[in-house]
Order: sequence, then structure tokens, then C-alpha cells
Amino acid sequence: MRAGFTIIELLIVITIVAILAMIALLAISPLKQINKGYDAVRKKDLVNLKIVFEDYYGDHLCYPPAEILDVCGGSQLLPYTASVPCDPQTREKYLYVPEANICSGYRILTTLMDKTDPYIEKVGCINTLGCGTGGDASYNYGISSSGISVGIYGPPYLPGNYACDVDWNCNDFGEANGCSVSYSDAQVCSALCTAHLGSRCL
Repeated sequence: MRAGFTIIELLIVITIVAILAMIALLAISPLKQINKGYDAVRKKDLVNLKIVFEDYYGDHLCYPPAEILDVCGGSQLLPYTASVPCDPQTREKYLYVPEANICSGYRILTTLMDKTDPYIEKVGCINTLGCGTGGDASYNYGISSSGISVGIYGPPYLPGNYACDVDWNCNDFGEANGCSVSYSDAQVCSALCTAHLGSRCL
């Protein structure tokens, strides 16, 4: 009767477990890498559109009309670019959000598939709440003209009367006495409290 495993048997078992682990990783990792590849194209498209929009502004002293990105692959932006880019995965248009005075600025938004991308937060967006501009929470990344922030959730925040309470609700604390962080905008305060990202006023 055998008392245990031989070294060769143990090595075979370890090898089989390692192979199964690699197969499991390969089944998950490619999708993540594919999504990152699509996200890289999205970012590049937006950078190129910013260059196009600034060139357009240089010639017209105003930014393009609101519907300029509506037809993917169209020639609306000739001679600045050969065709209007669209999302490389969904083939949907990028969201163009001009300011009320279209000559004063704009945002162009997209949806990154990698929700952990640090640039989502850097441009003032939150992966679960979007950018707070454009009216659709699925848009979590973008670029903007100079002097305009892409998202409304990023610092710097102007101190004000609103702060998160101990239950993560946004409240008007008057002058926010005793609150280490407060916000001048109730919508920003509410969004950050809901996401448990604000600083609670104890």
C-alpha cells in the first residue's frame, strides 16, 4: 500500500493546475486587452477632433455646429479631416456638447470600457455617474476646449454651503461650519455623496 505521492506525481499535478490557471487567465485577459485597445482608439479620436475643432475655430472664429459629428464617416469636417470618426466598437457617434454660445467652447464625450482608467477621474468624471454633462451618465470620458472642464465632478471644488452628512446625503449646512470640505454646487455635492466620494461633515 502506497503512503503518499512521488515527486514526479506532484510535479504532474502542479503542471496541470498551472496549465488550467493559464487557460482561465487567457479566457479573461484578452477581453480586457481588447477593451483597452478600443479605449486607446477613442482617446486618440478625441485628441484628433480637438485639433480639428481648434483649426476650424482658427478659420471661422467659432466652433463647428452642434450636428457636425452626427454622421459617422461623413465628410462634414473637410478639409480638416477626411472623415468624421465614430466609436471603433459600437460605430456610434461621439457626443459633441457645444456651450450655449457655440463660439465659446465645447466638450466631446465618449464611453471608456475600462472603468478603472484613472483618466476618467482626472477629467472630472465618475465611472458610475458619467461626466455630468451631455445628459447621459454612460459618457465617462472626454475632452474640452480650453477653460472648460470635461466633467463637473472633478476638483477644484469651490467651497460653499453644501456638504455630505454622516449618512452620505447632501445637505445645506449654511456656511458648512465644522465641515472640512464643502461644495458650492448642490448637484456636485449630491453626486459625490451618492458615490461616497465626498468628505462627510461629522
